[in-house]
Amino acid sequence: MIKGRQGAIDGWFMVDNKRDTSNPRGIRVFANSNVGDAEEPGAQVDFLSNGFQIRGTGAGQGQVNSSGAIYVYFAFAADPSAAPVLAGSFSQTTYTGTDTTNNLYSGFAPSFFWNKARNDARTHNIFDTVRGAGELLTTNNTNAESTVSVMNSFNSDGVTISGSDAYMNSSSFDYAAYFWKAAELPAVNNDGTFTTLVSANQAAGFSIIKFSTTSPSASDVFPHGLGAAPDAIIAKTLSAASPWNIYHTSMGTGKYLEFSTSSPQTNSNYFATVDATTFQYRPSSTNQTYVALCFKSIPGFSSFGSYVGDGSAGQTITLGFELSWILIKSTVGTANWVLYDTARGILNGYFEPNNTDVERTTNAPNMTITSTGFEITSGGVIEGLNANGNEYIYFAF
Repeated sequence: MIKGRQGAIDGWFMVDNKRDTSNPRGIRVFANSNVGDAEEPGAQVDFLSNGFQIRGTGAGQGQVNSSGAIYVYFAFAADPSAAPVLAGSFSQTTYTGTDTTNNLYSGFAPSFFWNKARNDARTHNIFDTVRGAGELLTTNNTNAESTVSVMNSFNSDGVTISGSDAYMNSSSFDYAAYFWKAAELPAVNNDGTFTTLVSANQAAGFSIIKFSTTSPSASDVFPHGLGAAPDAIIAKTLSAASPWNIYHTSMGTGKYLEFSTSSPQTNSNYFATVDATTFQYRPSSTNQTYVALCFKSIPGFSSFGSYVGDGSAGQTITLGFELSWILIKSTVGTANWVLYDTARGILNGYFEPNNTDVERTTNAPNMTITSTGFEITSGGVIEGLNANGNEYIYFAF
């Protein structure tokens, strides 16, 4: 419950986790009024595991966030949630659009969702619970975050989408969907230079963080919540058009790749240090907000490594588990990013996350899945997965 004490004239604003089960919470009543439930875009609250965050702009903002006003609050803890476990931390599926409400099931409460149309040239779309269900980013361009209505909610067993937008839910097209689990609620973390929201699933080696900077400095560090140094970090400016910056342990610190291009790795002061608590990141823009996805290899579940191409069919890469999803990029030259998964089937080829093309089946299968990893086929050599002497990094689940 929130009430303006000075500089605000609105009533006693109340939100809870029963009427509104996921962030942002905006369904409110006023304790001093007999009017029932209502909501306005400017009066929203994110519940965190150790606090709360005010968000929203427009109508109703004065109820919780009028400039210069002083507010008091009364807050009660939810039932404590258990730390996330490895089981039910990644899943994938395929679906056909419906032009209306469409529930996609992951088998657990996802925190991060990625989808792509299979048979239409549309964007690769990314959503997460830390930024909010309707906040869209796309891997194939540098666009700033945008708010869309087609992504309705993250649920206890998947996500709900709606509408007939071709990039998400048109009945004319088929889609692939990928889900990852971080924490049930993000936490406020002050281990770095700036206060950061961290949603971490240490058991699965995955976290989502959101942070803002004022004047970026080479000494700025940001917490990741994994309890061990990440093997991969994918960072993006939310508030302005800017490239994706991707760190991978096989390239080492001071180097990065970009999602939205096929360019080779770049030397930079981005990701100058990466350790068990924080990573150093120095974007060039001031007064911006960012999101970062952080990953740590977990034996039998995920692997973030590299191999050197030998130009021949039959090269085998050992992961220590049977592969279901893999993202690959050469660190040299201008080869595209390629994404394979077993939900669509290896025979159905790959996506290229740096462009909008439909799934490519040329020379498929490009790899053979083994019980411990994958083997590159002659088709994979033709498609550029094994150029002699080239280093390739991968993200595998």
